[in-house]
Amino acid sequence: MNKRILLPLLLLPLVFVISGCPSIDSDLVLEIPSMIVDEGETLHYDLAAFVSGYDVSLLVFEKVSGVGVITGSEFIYEPSYEDAGEKETVVKATSISGKSAESSFVITVNDVNRPPVIAKADGPDELTEDVSITFSWTGEDPDGDAIEFECRKDNEEWINKGSGSSHTWSGYEEAQHMFEVRAFDTKGAYSNLISWIFTYQPSNRPPILQIPEQKVVEGETLLIELADYASDPDGDDIVFEILEGVGVIEGSIYRLTPDYDVLRQDFITSSSTECIGLDVKIRASDGKGGQSDCTFIVWVYDNNRPPVLNIPNQVVDAGKILTIDLLQYTEDPDVLDDFTYLVLSGEGYVNGSHYRLMTKDSDSGSRKVKIQVNDSKGATDTSEFSVQINASNLPPVVTKISGPSGKVFHKSSTFVWEAVDDDGYIVDYSFRKDSGPWTSNGLNSSIEWSGYSVGNHWLEVRARDNNGAYSNTITWSFEYSLAVEYGTFKVANSWGIGNWENVPDGFLYITYEAMKKNRVYCFVTVPKDNYSPRAIALFEINHDVRDDCQIYVGIGDPAKPRVEKRFDDTNHRGGEHPFPNSKMVLDITELLPFLGEDVYLRIFDSSKTEVTGSVKYFAIEVYSNYDTGSLSARHVSSDTPVKTINGTDVFARVENIAVSAADVFNTAGLSFSEGIPNDFLEEMKAELGVCEEGRDYNEIVMGFGTGLRPPTEKEWISIGRTWSLLEGTADGAILPSSVDNSASIHFPPIGDQGAEGSCVAFSQGYYTATFYEARDNGWNLTGASWSGSSPTSSYLDSIMSPDFIYHLINNGVDKGAAYIDAQSVIGNIGVATWKKMPYSVSDSTSWPTEAAWREAPKYRNGNASKNLVIRVEKDSDIETLKSCLASGWLVSISIDANKYTSLSQNDVWNSINYTVISTNHANTIVGYDDSIPGY
Repeated sequence: MNKRILLPLLLLPLVFVISGCPSIDSDLVLEIPSMIVDEGETLHYDLAAFVSGYDVSLLVFEKVSGVGVITGSEFIYEPSYEDAGEKETVVKATSISGKSAESSFVITVNDVNRPPVIAKADGPDELTEDVSITFSWTGEDPDGDAIEFECRKDNEEWINKGSGSSHTWSGYEEAQHMFEVRAFDTKGAYSNLISWIFTYQPSNRPPILQIPEQKVVEGETLLIELADYASDPDGDDIVFEILEGVGVIEGSIYRLTPDYDVLRQDFITSSSTECIGLDVKIRASDGKGGQSDCTFIVWVYDNNRPPVLNIPNQVVDAGKILTIDLLQYTEDPDVLDDFTYLVLSGEGYVNGSHYRLMTKDSDSGSRKVKIQVNDSKGATDTSEFSVQINASNLPPVVTKISGPSGKVFHKSSTFVWEAVDDDGYIVDYSFRKDSGPWTSNGLNSSIEWSGYSVGNHWLEVRARDNNGAYSNTITWSFEYSLAVEYGTFKVANSWGIGNWENVPDGFLYITYEAMKKNRVYCFVTVPKDNYSPRAIALFEINHDVRDDCQIYVGIGDPAKPRVEKRFDDTNHRGGEHPFPNSKMVLDITELLPFLGEDVYLRIFDSSKTEVTGSVKYFAIEVYSNYDTGSLSARHVSSDTPVKTINGTDVFARVENIAVSAADVFNTAGLSFSEGIPNDFLEEMKAELGVCEEGRDYNEIVMGFGTGLRPPTEKEWISIGRTWSLLEGTADGAILPSSVDNSASIHFPPIGDQGAEGSCVAFSQGYYTATFYEARDNGWNLTGASWSGSSPTSSYLDSIMSPDFIYHLINNGVDKGAAYIDAQSVIGNIGVATWKKMPYSVSDSTSWPTEAAWREAPKYRNGNASKNLVIRVEKDSDIETLKSCLASGWLVSISIDANKYTSLSQNDVWNSINYTVISTNHANTIVGYDDSIPGY
């Protein structure tokens, strides 16, 4: 019931209660509210519910006007689907006493959208053989709205057909299928769903034909049994025919015999593979309308037919040259083949396609000659013929003894020959240069030619006998060139980019020949192998003269220690400067194990000065993981402070320490034995020199510092004991033609030492140590560049500090340093990063902070103190250096910085522009290239 009707009905009892039961004489009131009903629905209510003030049982209701019908007190209205809108109705109520009342009210009829209705018109609902089916249908909308149709196949996506009432479906598989259709009007109402369910089962299924690629050689026959590649699902007989391409079909056999010239046709696809692909299209038919086409490729390969060589017998006069154009006597079915010829037996020679026999005047009789022809595909034939030599007068015969040929690099050449005359004697030799006039040389059988220009030259010589007969002419052909050396080492300098070089990249190149000519010394540090510190000694010393103190850490009784390690194990320890006001660190991992022993710090304060100091702190720290700072134990000495005494040892001890053993340093790569032979050591000492105390080895060249000083006498002794010769590569090792370690992501940007004499620290620390550590730790330095006076700041914790090394080994003055001291620091102490100790050209004396000291053991390479040295003198030495570089090692090299001005335009030193008497600068070899020329 409509809610508007329900409310008055609910209120009616309340009216009765309030007013009491109405009487016959009361006023009659009829008030009917507005009503709402949907099209197609029934509006039904009791009119008595809208009467007030009167006994409804005494009333009669009638419709005065409008819609609906009244039965008793019931009002009923059933609007049709065309009645939407407002309908006004008037109802009258009359009592038995004659009283009456009317009420006019509005009925709103809501429009109701009815969905479309569709029905199947045509289409199968059963088994079908048709390969294409058209489905049709009808549809209408009860409200006259426009409608559209949608269809779908086998529950796939719906397809909008618009107002179309049919759809054709083809290409379905042999199976059961369902086709569905529905309609919708413009108001979104969907119709009923109609569907067709049918099963497709063809009466005749086509045959299947699948032929793979085929191969055949020219001149041979390809046979294909087509029945092997065809089948018919219905078992029907199959007939084959060629639709396109080459070949013929006989029954079920396909046959193709390609001609020998098939590869010579315009459609050749590849001369390198010597084959072409021919497309063939074949149809298989079952005789019932079913058919299947297949296109496949027949690859036709070249079949080389051998050439035919048939040379007739020849006749020549003695002293003459017999020349035969061999092409005139050669036939080949494959007309495009090229030929080469070879004398298998007999006299004469072949030049290109011409056979030549040079006879002497004394020759006569018959000669047998056998020549072989080879085509470009390996097929051969031979021909044997005779040469009849008719006797004649014998001229002299001249033979070359010596002289240049090919490419020469010297400006003067000597030519020597000899001659014989079987029937007389020689009266004159003559020569000519580069086809110039003949010049008599008398009876001299040699000539020296000098001053020729760069390029090709030839010298011809002939003899004349007493009868006036000239001999054969002998010719020397040669090309004079300026020397070109191939193969260079790539070298990194530490003078930044530009200014000193022609190509602004920070690198130069030195040829293999220049290396050998100058007997260049090279120094190699082997990369470390998985080293991690376990124990360090930590100490602080208050003393104004660093050079006065010798510092040791030992195990056991100082009077008779089990083992002892020196901290300042370099010749130039620190100069006349005070120790830093911070703790210093010495890695003592190699002294492990500690077997419940005492560990002591020994300070010997020499009598060089009267200055004394004190040991303020001494401790031993043991780590389970030094890289992460995992401290296992710290043992602090209670002996400190301890004052030093001139000329005497003082000690600070830590008692009773027990620590297990640690891994030792390992080396990898080339094998070597420790120690340098004395004769080699003396030669190296004589060539590199001995350090002169007080001399400034930081020679300023082009505004840049150098700083390579020779070892002291004491250091030469240490070198002979601890260094080793770098000896050879493995026999038969095949090296790449080029290696460039500077192209690695682990190589730092080109550095600039400025005017400071820190070249050794840059070579050993900045380049070599950084490269090794970056590679070991997986640091990518690709984004680093040198800006101003340092590398990119975000990379400073991945680049080793040259000042950490240089300040420990320069004796407190900026006068350079030696390789052995730098290697001793890296091998015994380690090296800190640039971040912990920045490089400064204005500071050459300050020592590291405690943070830098603590970081150094992480990047310690124990192999550095066992440096390898090689003097490059021969090709095998070049190969040894190349092997090191190919193994990922870097090489320090001693050079003369004054020679940078003689670099070629491509920054190359060769054996001509680089001649060294002494060296003053350290550079770093980073790679090599066998193909780079030395100019």
